[in-house]
Amino acid sequence: MLDHSGQPMTAASAAAVDAYEGFLDAYGRFSPTVPDALKATLEADPEMPLAWCARGALMMLSGKGELRPVAEASAAKAQALAAQGTPREQAHAEALAAWVGHDEAKARGLWDAILEDHPQDFFALKLSQFSHFYAGGGAPMRAVMDALAPKWSEATPRYGKFLGIHAFALEENGAYDEAQALGRRAVSLDPEDPWAIHAVAHCLEMEGRTAEGLAWVDGHGTHWANAGTMTGHLAWHRALFALETEGPEAVLEDFTTRYQVGDSEEYLDLCNDIALLQRLALRGLAVKPAFAAVADRLGPRLGEHMLAFCDAHWVLGLAAAARFDEAEAVLTGLRERGAQGDSDAAPYRELAVPLGEACLAFHRGAYGACWRGIQALLPILHRLGGSHAQRDLFVQIMLAAAAEDGAQSTFSTLLAERQRTGHFVPQAA
Repeated sequence: MLDHSGQPMTAASAAAVDAYEGFLDAYGRFSPTVPDALKATLEADPEMPLAWCARGALMMLSGKGELRPVAEASAAKAQALAAQGTPREQAHAEALAAWVGHDEAKARGLWDAILEDHPQDFFALKLSQFSHFYAGGGAPMRAVMDALAPKWSEATPRYGKFLGIHAFALEENGAYDEAQALGRRAVSLDPEDPWAIHAVAHCLEMEGRTAEGLAWVDGHGTHWANAGTMTGHLAWHRALFALETEGPEAVLEDFTTRYQVGDSEEYLDLCNDIALLQRLALRGLAVKPAFAAVADRLGPRLGEHMLAFCDAHWVLGLAAAARFDEAEAVLTGLRERGAQGDSDAAPYRELAVPLGEACLAFHRGAYGACWRGIQALLPILHRLGGSHAQRDLFVQIMLAAAAEDGAQSTFSTLLAERQRTGHFVPQAA
């Protein structure tokens, strides 16, 4: 069978192909219907290799350790089915097996190789960007997208989605004008594209254009109000703009009703909450009760070690809630994870542990240890993953620690370096 982009795939019927394409559409919109769309695909064809690859990938993308066994089983099933399938399906199955086997670098290489031969493979495209993003690979993320751009056009299914994905890669490499042009074009083609809305928001955030950013996010609010994890994340972006335009007190007042996603235990929602509350605390607001409530929700995530970026946030959240013993226990687990021999252990060893230690030092009042610890990590901080805007939280903590430590000369030097390296300095619109 051929998919909607003309790529060969193993499928039982045209209806099964259509169901898989419906899954890809839902996945590209971050729709809450993604699980239902995948279920419909497997019901239409229980032996479709790409559907089993998708099932395993969704388990890994969830960031929930309890779903890793499901991902492992899906990978085994996908490999068995793909053995008689196309080379593309075999590569997808191999990539999933590498991912669940703690070798995401291999998986990332396979997704990128798939895109060389099948540039319109939307599933490989999304997984490649996710993986480069959380590996801190901004330059290779852009290189992949730039190479693919000539091979996409308005005649290609999901062209608008492609533009939004390309826009984000450009933004993370500082090409803000080009990124905004592509992102706005993507939204004009497909208003229901939260990733493109998000890419433009990042540009406006990084350039300190807070009033424009607030208007952009609010102006597209109906289009991201039901976009899964992107709903909470775009609310977080709104909060960053509101910090400058409405003031931190207004953001705190709206925290539970506008910016927090209920009692969610999704990793991105938890990271959003911790990062926003810490920014409010750095503005001098009393947020310990709110931090305590967020810390109560961290329990299921603490021992999973699915993303080093998240684990650093867990230590920060516990430390900010003055749960120092729990933060120390998480750090012990991170040290053990970092000591393991697989290739995915390095971000824990090199970044999550020392960054967590620095955050714990900050909330214990050991400001010198905090800013020195984070300063030493600056050359490799991007390897933690996440965006420039997300990682800037740790730079702000470093600056606050230097100020509290009375290291005025160091503070001035660090602030100048933050500005030089492209981190915007918040300012009222």
